[in-house]
Amino acid sequence: MAHWAEIGEDNVVLRVVVTSNDKPNEGHDWLVENLGGTWKQTSYNTYGGVHYSDLEEMTPSEDQTKALRGNFAGIGMIYDEEDDIFIAPEEV
Repeated sequence: MAHWAEIGEDNVVLRVVVTSNDKPNEGHDWLVENLGGTWKQTSYNTYGGVHYSDLEEMTPSEDQTKALRGNFAGIGMIYDEEDDIFIAPEEV
């Protein structure tokens, strides 16, 4: 399972969807072919630049290479292209 954020022309997150992740780029390719737009993968377990293996206990993962784009994207967040991260609008 992979989470994807659709990015509008103003770099605002329009929506977040879940796709299959069985093959490399499968979800991204399906989204672009069927819905169009610009899509960036986001990690449900990444907050504040840290990837967590257990969100209830806030246990950081041993493998921090899984931390993807700073934060899990949400509608209305901003995608910062320069730093390749999702940030809350009030942080801009």
